[in-house]
Amino acid sequence: MKLVAGALCLCLIAFGSSAATIGDRLQMAKAGDTIMLEGGRYGTLTISNIAYADFVTLRSADPDDPAVFDRVEIRNSRYIAIEDIHVDGADDGVANSKLVDISDGSAFIRFTGSEVNGKVDASDDYRGFQGHYGIHAGGGVDDILIADNDVHDVKNGIVVLGANQVEIRDNRINRIGNDSMKFAALDGAIIAGNVGATEVFGAPDAHLDFIQFQGSSRAVQLIGNVYLAGSTPWVQGIFLDDGNYEDIIVEDNVIYTGMINGLVISAGTDIVVRHNTILNIPGEGHKATTINVPEGSIVENNIFSGTKGAVLGSNIQIQHQHPDRPFHYSQLYRNAERGRGLLIGELQPIAGSRAEHLGAARLLTDVER
Repeated sequence: MKLVAGALCLCLIAFGSSAATIGDRLQMAKAGDTIMLEGGRYGTLTISNIAYADFVTLRSADPDDPAVFDRVEIRNSRYIAIEDIHVDGADDGVANSKLVDISDGSAFIRFTGSEVNGKVDASDDYRGFQGHYGIHAGGGVDDILIADNDVHDVKNGIVVLGANQVEIRDNRINRIGNDSMKFAALDGAIIAGNVGATEVFGAPDAHLDFIQFQGSSRAVQLIGNVYLAGSTPWVQGIFLDDGNYEDIIVEDNVIYTGMINGLVISAGTDIVVRHNTILNIPGEGHKATTINVPEGSIVENNIFSGTKGAVLGSNIQIQHQHPDRPFHYSQLYRNAERGRGLLIGELQPIAGSRAEHLGAARLLTDVER
């Protein structure tokens, strides 16, 4: 990745006023400046046609009392970092509306440590989750970091369509109407440590995925992401379709769903799939959750589920239907039969079993409980 570290802060400006005032400050800022934002509501922030030689940072002065925006739009700009803010949409949005939008060839953009949501209410009616993209980047953007954000009450959590050198890391997504993350046309991406939505309220005809690719991409790493089904078992895991995928690494991910498609890559070359734990929820949805990748891919040291247990090369296929037969869930994992609502800290390899060394053992044993 080509992301460049921000320079030592040379200027601290603390103020509260309006998004227009922030725009004025940005026009006067120099590379390395940090603009500290007091708590309060600022409206819509639009950053357009501003380029610096190094990062200029917008940051809430107090993350516990953050600056709040209706929307954030970054267009044709370079070296902008936004940290510790709250993007709080007042409505459910319309189809493909965007709460955070990074577009029009913007480059060297960081959006981190923030909360992003549409209208929040107590209803679980799917019609309230059919509008906004939470965080969107696309249109030839380059060197984008989206990290450590909480995204909720939107249709899709994070959507990146047409980008080079992207890092999507350690985000938490919940209360959505469709996919936790959706991608297409990426050239160079790290998608790592993200946690998918447990509360998913899809339309009756929705095609739900944790991570979905719908366009050819290359040089993509999908590492250490977690999806544990909650409100519905009908969510596919990692699904790369409608294109050709080159130089792909899928490693240390945990998927727990009722769908048969745990990990699917429909076409491509130079694909490596290793050390993933792909489990089926007993008694809900399909009877197995599998890995399906192009012939010639490297598939090693994974644990996934089928209707019977088996050793398949360096991989283990486990089963939950016959406790008295080999490779039953209970012989490899604690709590794997618990069903929807399983927490990541509860899913633990059985001491002395093959699950201590295969599948996403490193992630599962290191997770904070």
